Order: sequence, then C-alpha cells, then structure tokens
Amino acid sequence: MNDTTTKWMINRLAELRSEYTAGNARLAELGRQRDELWFAILRVEGAIRVLEEQVAQLPSFAEPTEQDVGVG
Repeated sequence: MNDTTTKWMINRLAELRSEYTAGNARLAELGRQRDELWFAILRVEGAIRVLEEQVAQLPSFAEPTEQDVGVG
C-alpha cells in the first residue's frame, strides 16, 4: 500500500471509531429516556386506575339498571 492509502485508512478508522462511540452514547441516552417515559406511563396508568375505581363508586356514574333505561 502506498502512503496515501495508509493515511486514508487510518483517518477513516479514527472517524468510524468516533461515530461508533457517539452512536453508543446516543443509544444509552435514548435508553435512559425510554426508561423515564416508561415509568411516567406506569404512574399515569396507576392514577387512572385509582380514579376509575373512585368514579365507579359514585352514584351518578353507576351502571344504569333496567328500570333506569325504561325496560319492562
């Protein structure tokens, strides 16, 4: 190989290593963000369930009976 090809390969290798490192760092950041979002979704889901249970116990939100809907 000539000097030009060798220098090009060394430079390209350095570029690829840099891109690889940056890609891994970005992937780790996205993983962290995914985890944070997942936990936020779980908290919201829990709050929804609690409120749904509370609302279901309110008289105005009870399931209509046959008498309420005029059956019979």
